[in-house]
Amino acid sequence: TNEQIYGSPSSLFIKMSLEECLGKMKKIQENLLDYLNDEANYEVKFQCIVKKCDEIKNDDKISKIKSMLHLLSKISDNYRYTADFFNKINRVLQLFKDEMKKKFTNLDIFNIFKRNKRILLFLFDEKIITFDEKIAKMMTKDKYMKSEYPSYFSPEIKPFVKSKWFPKDGLTSFYIENDEWLEDKCFYEKRKNGQNDDLICQFIQKDLIDDFITYVNKNSYSLKSKIKSSIYETNNFLLEKEETTLIEYAAFYGSIQIFNYLRLNGIELTSSLWNFAIHGKNAEIIHLLEENHIQPPKCLNKNKDDISYEKIFIESIKCHHNDIANYIQNNFLNKKSKEILISAIKYCNYEFF
Repeated sequence: TNEQIYGSPSSLFIKMSLEECLGKMKKIQENLLDYLNDEANYEVKFQCIVKKCDEIKNDDKISKIKSMLHLLSKISDNYRYTADFFNKINRVLQLFKDEMKKKFTNLDIFNIFKRNKRILLFLFDEKIITFDEKIAKMMTKDKYMKSEYPSYFSPEIKPFVKSKWFPKDGLTSFYIENDEWLEDKCFYEKRKNGQNDDLICQFIQKDLIDDFITYVNKNSYSLKSKIKSSIYETNNFLLEKEETTLIEYAAFYGSIQIFNYLRLNGIELTSSLWNFAIHGKNAEIIHLLEENHIQPPKCLNKNKDDISYEKIFIESIKCHHNDIANYIQNNFLNKKSKEILISAIKYCNYEFF
């Protein structure tokens, strides 16, 4: 209560310390998003981040370094991918290379970044994490297999794999003996890219409308086709989907030209597109969904007001697409629930604390 907070000097000190800490992390978050968004002055923005990171390192508190790593992890997992996205993230991670090696265990760092194969690959390459038997064994568990970790990390995992790790269902021989990845001469380059390598996917990722149309016409490719799975895909939002349509994939990458081509050639706009469009961070696609009166996916609990918009609001918080989150909040939400605060905390989005 206010009386408890303001009536006790120690409580007031805790409150002030917490607000100061959150304020600093919010500023760092703003600097990071500024750096990721700016194509022209990113070097200047990076120097601002260097200054903030130096302050964190000089403070020498492991909790603050850990908060920074979690923030980087959540942004890396969910923010819109661009051509130089991972290079920018990697530069920031490099600033904490010594601290990660000295102050955290191998497993600590792995657990912070375990949902992002592309970041883990960078950490392994930089010797920030050592690929050992414990990590190899974890990657053979069901949830990692579903996201193709054993295939993606097959060169590293193979020396550690033991038959007793697997049930007797054929997986043993597959992961120990199968060197299919060696047949792809671009394996190392593709997994560093961290995106689906299928040709139609590459056209959509870069919004190459002419190449897309030529490929579709030449190969009689159905516009209702589903995206093929790829061991090189690293985005968990896509990996968790049972199937993804071409127009959903275009929305995910904010590829407005291909999105419009599909829309104008008879592909239906559905409620599922909202979450993909949130990830794609393209305001024009979002406005098209509004103009065509496409509602976000409905929640099973029909008694809650605004629940459908609350769900995509939370998705935008998760992605750190705060301009979209503010737009949804100002235009569609009449009230907020505790789930919003929980999501802000879970995804380290300090602007919505």
